[in-house]
Amino acid sequence: MTTKSIKVKSKEIGLHKTIYNPDWGAKTVITDDYFAYVELYIKRYAKLFGLNQKDKEYALSCWNQSREFYNGIECLSILSRPLLAYYSILNAAKTLLICKHKLPENEHHGLSGLYEGDAYLSNEYIKVKGSGILPSMSIYFGERETREQFTIKNLLYNLPYVQRAYNLSYRSSTELFIPIEKSCYMHKKDSHGNEGWLNITLNKRYDNQTFLKKIPSTFEKNTAETSASKLILRTKNRINFKNGEDIAKQCQRISAKHRRYRENLFYIAGNQRLWYLKRNVESEKIINMYSPTITFAIMHRLSELSRYPPERLQHILDSQMGWVVSEFIKLAPYQFIDEISAEITGKEIMPPMIRS
Repeated sequence: MTTKSIKVKSKEIGLHKTIYNPDWGAKTVITDDYFAYVELYIKRYAKLFGLNQKDKEYALSCWNQSREFYNGIECLSILSRPLLAYYSILNAAKTLLICKHKLPENEHHGLSGLYEGDAYLSNEYIKVKGSGILPSMSIYFGERETREQFTIKNLLYNLPYVQRAYNLSYRSSTELFIPIEKSCYMHKKDSHGNEGWLNITLNKRYDNQTFLKKIPSTFEKNTAETSASKLILRTKNRINFKNGEDIAKQCQRISAKHRRYRENLFYIAGNQRLWYLKRNVESEKIINMYSPTITFAIMHRLSELSRYPPERLQHILDSQMGWVVSEFIKLAPYQFIDEISAEITGKEIMPPMIRS
């Protein structure tokens, strides 16, 4: 039996920011201007996307509007930021759909907001409709969530980049996201078959039955590789390779599984690779959507509150849950643009590391 890490161009591959069809062999793109890079990419690869001239121009128009709204966010108060932030997110989402999926004939946003009672996050609801931008994003990602209505509170609970603020605001909440120290795709070939899987490395302190009972059902403990210093989990759903396949074909098979593996694996954008495992705790609060669609939904509702009953949003900002909402408003635009840029290009894009 031979078990080894899978390498592309002499580099081990593991978790990738792109959910759908990552470019496994590409080098990390280092830039502090995501918008400029993606604009260049769309211009260069419009034919690869199957875009005619009209669609190409529309995609670039949406992307440039997203940039203009994004650049104006910092000039606004926290109460008004959701307005520009949402329209930046909306236009970035439209760009993705034009390039990589299909823009719906109905370009409505695809969701609506409603509330009941006092101004609490648990009383703010988002209802997903049958068509529009958000439902089309959900189809693109292949999401398996069947519920149509959510509270902002539960949606925020399902985002790692506001987890710290959420847990400190709601002290009784259970930690949902666990940091991943390393990830790597593995390959085993023996007399029983030719298969692959994803390994993720966690801190050894999680190697106990209480924790292992709460890992997603798609993972299991890799007892063969877990040691005295680290806990290794691996995906149960294996990648079935065929003998004699070249690395390009193997990468296609990895990509087909990667989208499903990513359902419980999230990252926080920044100048470091920060990945997290989403645990199976408080199942009624678990939302089976990827980070971009969750972010889109929350910001849509906050933009409605900012426009129509701003005093309700101000009450939320002034209350116990105000910090987590403020953190979301500040962090979500950058996180979303990072995620959508990865989906459009298939590349891992990161800002330059700042060294003192």
